[in-house]
Amino acid sequence: SPAQRSQVRPPTSVPRRHTAGGGRAGALADAEELVGKKYWVEWPYMQEVRIKAATDASGRIAEQQGSTRRTAWGPDEASRWVKEAAMERDTWLSKRGLDIGQVGVVLEVQGVESV
Repeated sequence: SPAQRSQVRPPTSVPRRHTAGGGRAGALADAEELVGKKYWVEWPYMQEVRIKAATDASGRIAEQQGSTRRTAWGPDEASRWVKEAAMERDTWLSKRGLDIGQVGVVLEVQGVESV
């Protein structure tokens, strides 16, 4: 299945969209530990996913051939990321009635198929 974007929560269960770091410095570095690992999302109907990448306003960390690769955003990409993060917060508030706070990190996840 195609990669989906998500926000990170501490590694117990990771909702598809949730905030971490609140925009603080180092949030992306903290999320780097999650890249390449499996977590459960979509409470209460849990689904296992693998985290493919993590992004914040400064750039992207992605899994690539067993290691991670960091890419820094340019000014236009950083501005677009900030706008998309604000829209994600607004979507959670308007559609689910939850104020998730400032989005600090967004995860790209891929569903894991059970055998």
